[in-house]
Amino acid sequence: MEDYSIPGCRSNDPDCVAIEENGGPVGYIFEIPAYTTSYSVDISLLNDLDIESTENLKLKVVSNRTLLGTVNDLVFDINIENSSDLVIDLNWSGTFDDSGTTVDNCDLDMDLELLDSNFDYIDFSYSNCPEQLTLSTSMPDGTYYLDVSLWTTYGYNQPINIPASVIFNKPGLPLSQTVDVSSYFPMDQGGLDDGNSNAIITFEITKVGHIFTITNPNSQVVFQGRNAKRAGNRINLKK
Repeated sequence: MEDYSIPGCRSNDPDCVAIEENGGPVGYIFEIPAYTTSYSVDISLLNDLDIESTENLKLKVVSNRTLLGTVNDLVFDINIENSSDLVIDLNWSGTFDDSGTTVDNCDLDMDLELLDSNFDYIDFSYSNCPEQLTLSTSMPDGTYYLDVSLWTTYGYNQPINIPASVIFNKPGLPLSQTVDVSSYFPMDQGGLDDGNSNAIITFEITKVGHIFTITNPNSQVVFQGRNAKRAGNRINLKK
């Protein structure tokens, strides 16, 4: 149950209010209201970064109650393939010395923001180390912008560059490119919230189908890749 999720409680969860008894195969519990003639359940395929052959998932719907209606061999047949999305990581892991004290780089706040061609924000990652965003192949073709920024150093001002790198991944190929951006972020100049308006750089991303072409702040192409294998899922309802 690591490749997919379904809203609702699990049948082995003692706090699941819908279940009448535990035991049997582990599954998900959902309730179809009385007199309902149609019902839908969202099945989410998780972003699997492992390169592997196509996986087949069969989900069988069964009833654990006495119903006026019947459920007979209702099976969802789903194929899970490798992702063709663009996965972007901002990593600045490591440590530095501050007056004899070892400080974790993650104590410095760096951010990722994704904008569309109108410079409207469509996604962001603010609270992690490393930060991560995904630009899906389901998004419209066109131009996108990736802002990489240092928000604050929280008062640390060592005369060193923060060892930040942006990693562009196409897990389905696999294809990965690491771009060193440390020279843009001298620690002693602080971040945006510290008054340094230069503590931000922008990558331009052009998306055409499954092809992503990325240029750095100096207009140099640093990444181009596609996945010839279409990712997604097929759901066939079998009687």
